Amino acid sequence: GPYTSRPYDEVMAEARSLAAHGVKELIVVAQDTTRYGEDLTGKLLLPQLLRDLNELEGIKWIRVMYLYPNNFTDDLIAAFAECDKVCKYIDIPLQHASDRLLESMNRYDTRAQVEELLAKLRERIPGITIRTTFIVGFPGETDEDFAELMDFVEKQRFENAGVFQYSQEEGTVAGAMENQIEPEVKENRYHELMALQAGISEEIHQEREDEELDVIVEGFDEENPALAVGRSYHEAPDIDGNIFIENAAELEVGQMVRVRILQGFTYEMVAELV
Repeated sequence: GPYTSRPYDEVMAEARSLAAHGVKELIVVAQDTTRYGEDLTGKLLLPQLLRDLNELEGIKWIRVMYLYPNNFTDDLIAAFAECDKVCKYIDIPLQHASDRLLESMNRYDTRAQVEELLAKLRERIPGITIRTTFIVGFPGETDEDFAELMDFVEKQRFENAGVFQYSQEEGTVAGAMENQIEPEVKENRYHELMALQAGISEEIHQEREDEELDVIVEGFDEENPALAVGRSYHEAPDIDGNIFIENAAELEVGQMVRVRILQGFTYEMVAELV
């Protein structure tokens, strides 16, 4: 069915209630979050929503997930840059880099348009982290298409990226397409792209060594209770890695603390309290 936005006042009322109950991080998410409000007023309301949420007392972070590139307006970029509580974390599902495959997926953007947007985001939002997702093995994906995707990922150096193998589903347009990719080819491409991204993520985490970050404490290591587990604005819950804080037995879940990164690994970092 069509996109349906929750009423603006209802969203704000829930956010106020969460803030009143001590919630520190709000996550704004939809099927395509950039389109919020389009069906309510004919306008894209996400920039205004972020500015209003940014005024709420008690909230420390506002994280926005699932932002498609074609409605990523200059006003939305400005909201990310201006609002101090909005995490400089962009979750933008790109799916591929081959124009031919993007068209086959019914995506509205070309590789050149995406590259232009990514450059603008990095220029206008200091300290930005970009997460994305890709699909390998979509029907008709050639070796050349996959090589183009690998080249794109290598050049863009995303902080976080997820990779999925295309799954043929009965009753879908793509499921009925010719040139379905063999399972072993999909598997090989998945591992190759994941290995490339793992190396990039590790390099970025190592570059953060000695950097100071605010981290929200989410729990403690089962084997070592003095080792707290948390996240900075660079990591979304459940999908990105964690930061392990040494000598942190006195901390409490939900507490926000300042740490210094000691070591960076592929998916995790180790830190000490400042």
